Amino acid sequence: MRTPMLVSAWGPLAAVHSRRRGFQPGTRPDQSQGNARYTKRRHGTMSRPAMAPCGHSLLLPTVIALVGLLAAPTCQAENLLQNPGFEPPATEVGLAQGWLPNVWGHCDTVFSLDRQNPHSGQTCQRIECRSRTSGASQFLQPLDIEAGRRYVVRMWVRAEGHVPEVGASLRHSPPPYTKHLRGTFEPGRDWELFEIEGTTLESDDNAGLYIWFEAQDTGTVWIDDASVETHEPEAIGGPPPEGNVVPHGSFEVDVAHHWDVAGAEPRWPCEEHVAHGRRSIRFDLQAEDHVSLTTPCIEFGAGDEPFTLAISAAATGGPVELRVHLHSAVRISQAQPVLELTAQPDETLRRLSATGAVAPSLNGAYYLTVSGTAQGAATLWLDALSLSTAGAEYEPSAPVEASLTTDAFACIFAPGQPKVLTLQVHAGSEAVDETIAVRVRDYRERVVAEVPVPVHLAPGETLSRPVELPLRELGAFRADAHLGDDPEPLASVVLSVIPRPRNVPPEQSVIGGHFATHSDWQMRAARRLGYRWTRIHDCSSITHWRTAEPEPDQWRFFDDQVERVRDAGLHILGEFLRVPDWGTVAEEGSDAQRRGVGPYRDEDEFRRYVRTVVGHYRPWIRHWEVWNEPYHNGFYGGTAAQYARMAQVAAEAAREVNPACVVLAPCCSPNVPDWAAETVAAGALDGATIFSYHGYGCQSRAPYDRVRSWATRHGSVMPRWNTETGLTATSFYRFTPDRLESQYTRRIGGLPVGEAVHLSLQYFALSIASGSERYFYYWTNVEPRMLPRLSAMSIYEWDRTIRPHGVVYSIAAWLLDPCEGAGVEEYDSGITACYLRTADRFVAVIWARTKLSASRFALDLPDDAQLLDTMGNRLPLEDTLEVTKAPVYVLVSRSSAQRLRAALRAALAE
Repeated sequence: MRTPMLVSAWGPLAAVHSRRRGFQPGTRPDQSQGNARYTKRRHGTMSRPAMAPCGHSLLLPTVIALVGLLAAPTCQAENLLQNPGFEPPATEVGLAQGWLPNVWGHCDTVFSLDRQNPHSGQTCQRIECRSRTSGASQFLQPLDIEAGRRYVVRMWVRAEGHVPEVGASLRHSPPPYTKHLRGTFEPGRDWELFEIEGTTLESDDNAGLYIWFEAQDTGTVWIDDASVETHEPEAIGGPPPEGNVVPHGSFEVDVAHHWDVAGAEPRWPCEEHVAHGRRSIRFDLQAEDHVSLTTPCIEFGAGDEPFTLAISAAATGGPVELRVHLHSAVRISQAQPVLELTAQPDETLRRLSATGAVAPSLNGAYYLTVSGTAQGAATLWLDALSLSTAGAEYEPSAPVEASLTTDAFACIFAPGQPKVLTLQVHAGSEAVDETIAVRVRDYRERVVAEVPVPVHLAPGETLSRPVELPLRELGAFRADAHLGDDPEPLASVVLSVIPRPRNVPPEQSVIGGHFATHSDWQMRAARRLGYRWTRIHDCSSITHWRTAEPEPDQWRFFDDQVERVRDAGLHILGEFLRVPDWGTVAEEGSDAQRRGVGPYRDEDEFRRYVRTVVGHYRPWIRHWEVWNEPYHNGFYGGTAAQYARMAQVAAEAAREVNPACVVLAPCCSPNVPDWAAETVAAGALDGATIFSYHGYGCQSRAPYDRVRSWATRHGSVMPRWNTETGLTATSFYRFTPDRLESQYTRRIGGLPVGEAVHLSLQYFALSIASGSERYFYYWTNVEPRMLPRLSAMSIYEWDRTIRPHGVVYSIAAWLLDPCEGAGVEEYDSGITACYLRTADRFVAVIWARTKLSASRFALDLPDDAQLLDTMGNRLPLEDTLEVTKAPVYVLVSRSSAQRLRAALRAALAE
């Protein structure tokens, strides 16, 4: 997995929004086709690198999340670009004067000025990608960036061919390619206005406007009437609040989906030490125990008025150190809070407070953490948390509070199981005489069910009522509780309907992930979701060299964790990784030493490490991978030849103590072909049994064909495992802004929910259909401190419910596991068909590669065909089929395989 260590400093983006025009006002995103037609602001973050090649970049899909309305600028500003209309004459490379080429990777690109189809003026810029296997068609214009300014980038864009998206960014030119502003969108055949805007945090006199696209083989883009303007920063978050801004600070309704709780489990509801209402929250702590609660992002404006942070607390038993911190949500893990409260509560419930100025957050968002640490056995009560300009007196942030919860594990239901939620509603100072609609939406934001609940409450009363949802389909859903006609929900919960997994032996299963081996909860989740393998990597480093042998001849083993995984019915892919400080050639105190990238100083020491861990874990672990992404300097500091030798030594040493062990190498990437070819040529596969690779960003057949060619030895193709592939998605929740900036999310970004669902299934289908025997999704670990960062690679939401892109993978496992690949066909119509075989079925997974290639086709399917949607629900069989970016399954018997292939070829090859 790419780590944030590639970026040497925090990126300066505070808030980015993008939009496009050329559509009917008021329309909603057509997520079923990945159509980015928005009337709302889109919060852009970094994703796949729009940059010259640095040798390590994995092409991951781009990202944008919906947040807030975007009003058109009311004032005109100077355009900083030269020749923004792309007028003649052209330079020698075919670009308009003032613009420079920056194509990178294996991407045959031709620039020219088009006089036939300009948006305005005499010409527009035409960029034709004639062939592409990696990299991007990209060009730029140098610009200086000034800190603290709001930049607005606009351009008119159209496209033809296989162009998934067009991107633009203001970024630093040389490494680390820091992004000041970035956004992407899906182009259409007609001219549309693409806009992004944001406030910068750093000045940069070596930056530029970069425009790029990554064709899926071929495609053409036209750009015209571009502009970069600067404005004074907007006040984000509105005026300072009149009252308390902390929702659910009185703990009157269930806390499960409103707070991120880490450490000691809460006892709720608690009716002791109550400062407001009828309930508080309690924690029973042992010596050195720690508990923390974190809110989602809270949006408000900070001005000249002082804020008071207050909480009611009591503690009995040993001393408890209580800390309440307010952070700006611009970046994760801020070194200093913008307001803090520290106290040692005693047995008497007291109101504790701190008052001070709150610095404005450049993206208008903040979050609160409440933490307690006990020196000995102690009990801590908390209640009435508030942040207000009105002083320490507590008042609720809203007159009505509600929660939606369920007893189902991780909010997962089986198809025949009643889908019952518990709705809790608390009336504050005013009575409630209204109907609450529990409205259920699928991952495309379509309302699929609604249950009305009449509520009659006097002030201070709380209602608790079961609500059964009439859901009959599989998939990912969100239930929102709406009071009357209010479009904003009082409460939300993400739930999923997933069939119970089949009892597939791990030796046959293709389904893998990355789970924390110390967690019983994660083992339970793995089995419920259909996983049969877990890979030892960053969520569990128990086989890594620096973990196993932190000092020479001082060994640490984790038999209890390994047994926990095997008891859960999963097999383990072990990993050799991370050189200990004492065994590296890296400079003392360097980042390379800190990361354990090596190379190792002594081959015999490495050989002894491999022999020791393989021998010790021989009863439980038979499969071992040599390193992780050694082409990436965040994981390995040596050359391709050095890695090849390391892989040879690892295979020799492992088989000395376990002749039956299976060795995987070289853990390469199709997106870094030169390194892969060099290390294979140097002998990295000499001792390997299985060829391992990571398929990030591989959305076409070509990269999998490259893997096959590397894995071919003496005319035979080695088994291939895709040991790590995933994506970053935005949260399915909508009651909290997804505003937090982190080093990682700025580089990787977050796909909209619908795109993430579609791509998750596409990655899996392409990998297996191309011949991979096993697929390990990255990642399936519960991210630490996910709140308030909601854009994440994890299959879990911050409250441990399952994200839609995790649901689609589990449903694919239920439908297909075990299976084997039967080929990939890419048609000139822009449609991809992946073929897979199970014990009794032949399956095609088909989709349109871009929005431009979505279309309706006449199909003459076999009589035994079944058609399923992306989530595995039955679709009606008709004479025609609309193929969009949302994959569909076509299932037939094994005997009808050739008829299905022929029918799809006849329909889709046109």
